[in-house]
Amino acid sequence: IHTLATVLQAVPGGAAQAARLQAAGLPAAAHVFCLPTIAPVYLALLQQLGRWMDLQVYAINPCEAFWFDVVDARHLARLDQRAAPGQSQHQHLEVGHRLLAAWGQQAQAQLSGLVEAFGDAVVDDSEYTAHPADTLLGHLHNSLLTLTDLAPASLPLRAGDRSIEVHVAHSLTRQLEVLQDRLLALMAGPDAPAPGDILVVTPQLDEAAPLIDSVFGTAPPERALPYTVTGQAVSGSRPLARALLSL
Repeated sequence: IHTLATVLQAVPGGAAQAARLQAAGLPAAAHVFCLPTIAPVYLALLQQLGRWMDLQVYAINPCEAFWFDVVDARHLARLDQRAAPGQSQHQHLEVGHRLLAAWGQQAQAQLSGLVEAFGDAVVDDSEYTAHPADTLLGHLHNSLLTLTDLAPASLPLRAGDRSIEVHVAHSLTRQLEVLQDRLLALMAGPDAPAPGDILVVTPQLDEAAPLIDSVFGTAPPERALPYTVTGQAVSGSRPLARALLSL
């Protein structure tokens, strides 16, 4: 992932303001590392804190170019179909990297919200890091970074390059079983990572959580992997909350 450090700084208010901050129990400065999504109430809180203290907010940006007007080509086609003859509905919209256009709406909304909330702040968008590996995943990362769509069959697949794999499974349970097999093979190979170095993400966390426990939690000792499930809503992860909702 390529990171962008967006520095949002408030102008210091002198000794009197420093004394008020200290009396209120607030530090003179704070560093906030943003999650992929920020609730509006937290964004409003940061906006107010930025008036009284030196606030530096760091956000992840996958692309060094301006990509807020990039949309999926199919969406542009639908807009043109609905437009009157001789008129265009997409105006300044453009087609960019297909994956960024299709899967980047969440990051786009978050970055837009930050810029709008701190419109008069100093923004430092110079900290971009290219992927160093000469692998399929590395080239894909860097194509997102530069907003350059890869042409079909433009990258030769190197022998042993398994940086991107596609597995076909007939159910979510089978996906987790395949994942378990791949993790065991990875950890049995050379330069094996520690369990704490591995992050597994899924868009179906609430649906997958009980299945994760059934696959990984019931494995025999020779196949057991330490794991933890994070990111669930409180209503799904706390027994008391589940009992209340059931009632």
